Amino acid sequence: MRKRAQRRSHKIESGRRDRVLSATPSMSVEYSKKHWQTAAFLTAIVLMVMFLTSYFNFTSGIALGDGDTLTGKFYLSGPDPYYNARLIEKTIETGHYPYLGGVYGGLDPLLNYPLGASGGRPPLFNMLTIGVSRFFTPFMDTTQALGYCMQFLPALYGALLVIPVYFIGKTLFNRKTGLIAAFLVPLIPIHIGSGHGSAYSLYDHDSFILLLMTTAFMFLILSLKEEHTKKSFLYAMCSGVFVAAVSLTWVSGQYVYAVIAFCAVTQMIVNILTSKTSTHIVRSTVTPLLVGYVVTFPLYFLKSGFKPDIYFYISIGTVAFAAICLGLGKAKIPWIISIPSLFAVIAAALFFLYTIRGTTNPLLIPLSGLAKTIFGGVYHTKVSLTIAEASTFGISRTIMSFGPALYLLAWISILYLAFWKRVILKQEPAALFISLWFFIESYLTASAGRFLNDLVPLVALSCGAVIWFVFSKIDYRQMIKSMRSSGGLRGVKRAIKVVHIFGIVFIAFLIVLPNAYLSFDAAVPSIEKKKIFGENYGGAFGLDLHTEQYWTDALAWLWEQNKHIENESERPAFISWW
Repeated sequence: MRKRAQRRSHKIESGRRDRVLSATPSMSVEYSKKHWQTAAFLTAIVLMVMFLTSYFNFTSGIALGDGDTLTGKFYLSGPDPYYNARLIEKTIETGHYPYLGGVYGGLDPLLNYPLGASGGRPPLFNMLTIGVSRFFTPFMDTTQALGYCMQFLPALYGALLVIPVYFIGKTLFNRKTGLIAAFLVPLIPIHIGSGHGSAYSLYDHDSFILLLMTTAFMFLILSLKEEHTKKSFLYAMCSGVFVAAVSLTWVSGQYVYAVIAFCAVTQMIVNILTSKTSTHIVRSTVTPLLVGYVVTFPLYFLKSGFKPDIYFYISIGTVAFAAICLGLGKAKIPWIISIPSLFAVIAAALFFLYTIRGTTNPLLIPLSGLAKTIFGGVYHTKVSLTIAEASTFGISRTIMSFGPALYLLAWISILYLAFWKRVILKQEPAALFISLWFFIESYLTASAGRFLNDLVPLVALSCGAVIWFVFSKIDYRQMIKSMRSSGGLRGVKRAIKVVHIFGIVFIAFLIVLPNAYLSFDAAVPSIEKKKIFGENYGGAFGLDLHTEQYWTDALAWLWEQNKHIENESERPAFISWW
């Protein structure tokens, strides 16, 4: 009897094992299929962005000249790309990256003539272009390889933005939200054809910085969401590497440090209010700052020596604030006492910054720059306000830069889906980070129009979330099931309701169609619009490279007249301001 029972139990166990083994391959195949579908979808979107940013601008021939030099044969959009070209030419000529400024970086003799000055441009962006161009030198000469890389790489960086946008959407919400958000990136016209977007020939660091910054924040969000300590720490370290990459690209890289520090301080205050002392939050936010500073320290040393800079102050200040918060949490001091104490510390720090905003003390000058930004705005001098990018945009231009509905939907999504449902009700750190990031970028956009492009990933993410929220509430799956079960015209009438029609009309006519049209408009350069859209078409976006060719040709002619003077610092100077 006992043997029979043992044989029966053995059969049951073996049957279970067979079922598990038979189910596992199918599950892995389904899992792999989903990943391949996602990869194919993202690849298609990346290619779509590349097509929109490059195809019409390249085939129009607008960016190609008749000269033999780098800047004579390849036109670039805007004045900054030409200074990047100068840095590349000097790097190729001398073998090292020039004019970093500061203590050991050296000055450009042609800036602030005859005293010299530094553009302060870190090396990563231009050195990466030189490195990529080497892959093409077997097929073309060095000048052509550099020129085409300078024209195409900004478009590639803008296209790759799709990847971190997808992963942030997937991490914060779900896979379908990430896919929708990625799909919206090529539908945002300002990303395709603006002065700070990813347009072909716009060889400035804007699209590259946006890619690096979004990737840094992607890893930070992954670290905040990850419960496993080692994986969370590795994600935070990866975030720090991309924080360093931003600093090695952008002279104002302290912005990324400031965003992370502000979000970290806010989250720590929230933790004290909710009586949650979390070393996880401290680790996930402090690690990117410290790793970023350590990786970038050689550049800081070239500029400042061993004197502390703004990156050092932000990192150490965040660490000190985190230590205070952890100490208050472990001491179990009531928030009624700890919160006023923390605000007193913050108020004292702000008062200190206000008093030193005009200091000439070498150790405090980095903090004075931060103080001027806090109390005077991003562009706080009259000279800075003469720059076109420092001007502000009206609300109509801001909204239409993203399409008629996306910008407003983004605000609805952030306020309701992220801030209310995830921050207020659930106190999710990742949702708080994305909300604060959105609010900071919105404030900066109101301060200066050049920050409008920084909202591109945030608008895509938040709109992807609200679109999937609407779709899930309408429940199209149930509609399809009802149609299949009933069959025929009668089933269609019973299954389709007004809300289903409203959802499709809303997505198609307020988001997809108008934004697709605006993105197509942004993809076509101004000189080609009448050929494609008709004689009476003016257009709203698009590359205006042709308006800059005349002064580029004029300066190229002037350069030829002084060519016999070998020392470029002895040539006659001219005033140029953008």
